Amino acid sequence: MRVAREESITKAAESLHITQPTLSRQLSALVDKTEQEISESEGNIEGTISVAGGLLEANKDFIQLMKRFQKKIPWCF
Repeated sequence: MRVAREESITKAAESLHITQPTLSRQLSALVDKTEQEISESEGNIEGTISVAGGLLEANKDFIQLMKRFQKKIPWCF
């Protein structure tokens, strides 16, 4: 993923020739889709999620998304 390679949402957006808010919305939409799929899975979820981060500024949005996810699916944490 470009964000991981660039280690920054802002830099990734620049390299993709889109604005940072646009990329953040796209990432948020991926999270929303994943949350929906999990909620529709009737509790049959297995697996491991591994996350690596770079700059604190770039991680701020991701941390907020993970907090929302944790509130909706607390048994995953």
